[in-house]
Formats: sequence, structure tokens, C-alpha cells
Amino acid sequence: MKTRSKIGLSILAGGLSFVGSANAVDLIINGNFEAITGGSPNAYNSITDGTLDGWDGVVSGISYGYNYFSGPVIPASENPGLVYSWNQDADFSHSNNYTDPLTQTVYLTNGVSAANIDAGTGQYTFSAWMSSYTLQDDQPYVTAKFFDASTNQVGGTTVFDRVHSLFFSTFADGTNVFDQTTHFHDWAKYVNTAGIPPLARTAVVGIQHSPNGTRSGKTDTYVDLVKLDVTVANTRPSLESATPLDSGAPGVSYISGSPSISLSLRDGFYAVNPGTVVFSFDGVNHTASVSKVGSLTTIQYTPGLLASGSSHTYKVIYSDNGPGLPQTNLLSFTVVNYATLPTTYALPPSSGVVRGFTYRVVSASTQVTGSLDSSIARAEAQLNGTLIDTNTSQPYTNDATLGPNPDGSYSIDTVINFIDTGVVAGDFPGDVQFPGLDAGPYNWFSTEELLYLNLPAGYYQFGVNSDDGFEVTATPPQGVSGSPIVLGLFDNGRGASDTLFDVVVPTSGIYPFRLVYFESTGSASCEFFSVTNLATGDKVLVNDPADGNAVPSFRVLAPRITSIVKTGSNVVLNWAYGTPPFQVQIKTNLTDAVWSNVGAPTPNSTATIPIQPGARFFRVFGQ
Repeated sequence: MKTRSKIGLSILAGGLSFVGSANAVDLIINGNFEAITGGSPNAYNSITDGTLDGWDGVVSGISYGYNYFSGPVIPASENPGLVYSWNQDADFSHSNNYTDPLTQTVYLTNGVSAANIDAGTGQYTFSAWMSSYTLQDDQPYVTAKFFDASTNQVGGTTVFDRVHSLFFSTFADGTNVFDQTTHFHDWAKYVNTAGIPPLARTAVVGIQHSPNGTRSGKTDTYVDLVKLDVTVANTRPSLESATPLDSGAPGVSYISGSPSISLSLRDGFYAVNPGTVVFSFDGVNHTASVSKVGSLTTIQYTPGLLASGSSHTYKVIYSDNGPGLPQTNLLSFTVVNYATLPTTYALPPSSGVVRGFTYRVVSASTQVTGSLDSSIARAEAQLNGTLIDTNTSQPYTNDATLGPNPDGSYSIDTVINFIDTGVVAGDFPGDVQFPGLDAGPYNWFSTEELLYLNLPAGYYQFGVNSDDGFEVTATPPQGVSGSPIVLGLFDNGRGASDTLFDVVVPTSGIYPFRLVYFESTGSASCEFFSVTNLATGDKVLVNDPADGNAVPSFRVLAPRITSIVKTGSNVVLNWAYGTPPFQVQIKTNLTDAVWSNVGAPTPNSTATIPIQPGARFFRVFGQ
């Protein structure tokens, strides 16, 4: 049933202002989700996987009173009805894991004539209320797109992303200042008023989970009271998009390695005058790039590397060719927390000899009769051989098959993309079984991977997809003082899910990394990857030999002299890394073409050499 709305929205200087639009027509059918049919009755006094007139796809409902969100319900003045929507999906079989939006297509000329639309006097006010389940970080994402008579998209896409404040209006408790802490799972209203793009004849509204939130399995996001009011008005330009925004969902926020701050302004009946744009960052005016193509004005500014965890604001002021005052949009964001690797942790970029990593596994799968902690502390104790079996008061023994290396490790030349039974899990295909686990049960085991990553100076985002937990640390090279730096961590049990973490590398070099993974019970998998495009989220496994964008990892490095100490009439050389046997060599002048051997090859990582008159230069090489 169509309803009529008297609410419109325009962005004026300093914020949001409601304007009367007595003749506005809401084009959305069943935007209140009260009439879901089919499907099956659920425990929430509604329907699961039902259909709803006007909407293309499948949708479930939950009755108010079963309040899995936080905070109050939508205010009665909004007329929320009895049911809110849940599990929106275009795919009735959910085979794409709820990634396709539930949609509704409406005809704009049911409310505004084509002549008005093409003359630039068609106006829309798009609005929705959104919330989410309190026990996970998934959030809803509602969009509106406009299409011409040939189904070509015209204009931009209006996005209501519940993790961001763009187009936020109010929380259900009346709070008008956006936050992602106190109100993280509360009902929030989003509203945008702008000009209908000329030539537009239809609009498509979509509902799905936010790509900027986190989730496992089906979505637990809630949407109600979706409206698309249209009317005739001389619309002013409006903000269409802006990045970065806010601090995002946990683990998701502005990445300071991204190229720029970007805003887009869309003309209405009146048009932006690009020459009037004034941009400021943290309260200081800056020269930004301003360009206009058609009806879209784009403002971009690159602030450079920003401090980990720091908060910032940016503002744009602009005028149009109409009679109104200049408009202002003020936005804010918080930089994601990232680690900076010490320059002393860098080995020379030429140190790498053999690609790959070393891997070690310790399992107690046949010995545990009760339960163990799902934690890094348990994994470290298990790897160290100090995890105590309370039944025997002795350390658990290792059920895993030892690798061929002297310490029981395996030398692996490819990638970390492991699974327990060979069934695909995580983000990447081509999973292989965890080495050393020859038979089930695949429970209560821990692994250690040692990698030496070749990292040119720059900004990186890494990630681990794991089931269960993990920890990635950067460690000081042998012979260098320092402590492990925790870069990424998930210290609990979970299904296969991503944890992303960001790293700044100030000096090019090869850096020692350590990944500890643990499995408790159920499925087990682990992937280690980098994000190659911060804007799109493209990923590649670390050390993937088939992808030129992969971060290279080495398992064998060239020997590195760590100390030269005078002892009586001798000098004692100590070195790290390399593969024995080692040969010490000497020069009296670096310009000499030939190095001379000193002593015989040795399996050790130390050598005592008599002191000779004059200068001496030493090097060590291995196999």
C-alpha cells in the first residue's frame, strides 16, 4: 500500500534541515515489512524466508518485542508497525551467502512527471531505519540507484551504511550525534534529499549487509520504514559521497595509506560553482583538487601519512548558481591503529636466498579428554612443550608427525593456506592439509610459521583468515635487541573469518615475522594474506608464486655477521642465518677483486681468527 509523507530533507549551512513537501509521494511498496507471506513461521511471531509484494527476493521478519537490537524501538511517531525486516537476500537458496541485495524497482513518473525530472526540478527524499544484532558486528546497507529508460544508471548511488555517519539523522533515543560505541546496535534513521537525476525513469532500492562490517554466516541486520518520497522542487546541490568517514565497525576505519580524502557533490536544479569551493583539513584551509564532470563535482585532498589512531576533521564550503547561502559539510574520521616496524628490524633487501617459510606443528588431539583454552597462551605453551595434561601432571606429548628438519619443522616453498580435511574454507581456493596431521581428529593443535618478508618501504595491510585463533608478530633479527611486536591477533575460537591489521615499513628490507595459530575443536583453517588494493579490498596470499603482487617470503637467508669481538690475539666472528657448511673469507682492501678463504668450511656459526697486521674485511657465505 502506498503512503504519503510530509517529510523532506535538505542540507543547508552547518547541517540538516527539514522542509515541508506536502505533495511528496512515497513510491516504495511495503517499506514497513508488515505483510510478509509464504516462507515458514518462525519463533519471532513472523515469517522466515518469505516474500513481500513490491520486493524482489526473500525476506524474514521479527516482531517488535523480540528486540535483538539495543536501545529503544523506533519512535511511535514514525509509525513502525509490528514487524521489522531481517535476512534480506535476492537469492531464495542463499547460495551466495547473503551477498545479493533484496531490491525494489519503482517508477519515478508515478510521482513526478518526466518533464519535471528532465528540467531538474524532480526531488527525492530517501530514508530508512537500520539496526543490528547485539552479539555480532554485522550492519545493514541500503542503497538507491537511478536508471534511464534504457536501464543505464544516471547519477550516483545513495548509500546508507550503518557503520558510517553520512546521511545519519537520529538514533531512536533522540540522540543526533553519531557514534559507533554506545549506539552501535541501536536503531538509526538515515535521510538524504537530492535532485532526481535528469533522464531518470526508475529507481532501484537495495538492502544487504554492509561490506564495511563483519559477519559470519547469514546476516543479522535489521531494516524498517524504507521510503522514497518524490516531489517537485528547485533542489540545491547535495553531498553524494565522502571518504573516509568515522571510525567504522571494529577493525574497519580509514587507512592512512589511502590516496586521498574525497567528496562528491551532485547538482540539483541549481549547480555547484567549482570556483567557490573552499576545503579545510583539521581547521586549516588547503588547496584541494576540484574537478567537475557533468553534474558531479569531485574534491580530493591527500594529507599524507597520519598518526596511528589519530582523529581528524575535513570541511567543504561551496556555493551554487541559486539564491541561497553557501552550504557547508563537516565530516570526521579516525585513523586505524597501525604498527610501525623499527628500522633496526630490517635485514638487507638482498638477504633472501630461498623463498618460502618454515612450519612446525604440535598436536594433543588424541590425549585431551576434556577441554583446553582457546588462546595464544595455550598455543605458546603447546609449542614450547610446557602444556600440562592435568590427568597426568606431565606435559602433553606431540601427536603430530615431525618434519624432516632437525627441529622437527617443515620447509614449505609456497603459501599459508591450510585446512584440516581438504574442504575449501576462508578467502582463497587451493587449500592444503596442515602438514604433520596425517589423521583425525584435527583438534587441540598449534602451529608456528617463521617467515622473512621482503617489504619495500611503504604502507601495508595484512590479514589472517583463521578458524580458530592466531597471532602475528614482527621479531628482531638474530643479534639485534628488541621484543616481538604484535601486529595482528584473534585470541579466541571462531569460524573462518578475517582479521586485518596495518603496518608501516619506514625502511626497505627483509623483516622476520612469526605466525602462531591454534585450533580447539571443529573445523580448522588458516590463511595469511596481504591486501593489494586498499580501496577495493583485493587480497593475495603472502608468497604466492603465481601472483606478482604477493609479498615475497624467504625461509633461507644469507649469513649475517652479528658480532666481531677481540679476544687476546684473536677475533671471534659470530653470525646468524644461512645454511651450513659456512666459509669465512677475508680481504685486506675492499677494492680487491678476490676474497680469500680463512680456515676450512665449518658447520658452526662462529669462527676464531688470528689477528694479522693491517686492516681486514670479513664475510661469511653458506650453501
